[in-house]
Amino acid sequence: MKANKRIASITIMIFSLWGSVLATAAPAKTNSAVLSAYFGQSAGDYIIPGKPLVQQFGEALSGPPNKDVEVGNGLTLISGCRYKSCIEKGAVAIKSDNTVEAAGLIHFNCKADTKKSGASCSKNPTFTLFVPRNKKSLDAEISVLRWAHEYAPDATFETVTLEK
Repeated sequence: MKANKRIASITIMIFSLWGSVLATAAPAKTNSAVLSAYFGQSAGDYIIPGKPLVQQFGEALSGPPNKDVEVGNGLTLISGCRYKSCIEKGAVAIKSDNTVEAAGLIHFNCKADTKKSGASCSKNPTFTLFVPRNKKSLDAEISVLRWAHEYAPDATFETVTLEK
């Protein structure tokens, strides 16, 4: 009888611990829905001429990912580079609730080229920081700026304020 009570107590403790592990916040993840909520319908000439920013960031993060970096204040920096073009890169500062706070692209200002039936890109890199019009997060912006300085210290810098 005592053995059964002991087993029951241990089982309850294990399930309690297991439940608390499951209840902890999941790590931040970025996907097209998360990016769409941040970028809306914004588009531009960054990696792919005239395409939505969601697609531009999909390309920029399509290759090998960097290790996610916890930057403090509940923010994680998720970054990576473009598949087969790792000189083009993307980074997203995201909260644990999957809310994007800032984002950045290292790109070559690719524009449509009707003469070549393709794209014409600059030879020099540009770093573009994408920030919201409202609810700016200085910590998020700084984390993306530091990332850009590490990977493209000589890039031309520009900021795009999103309409959201």
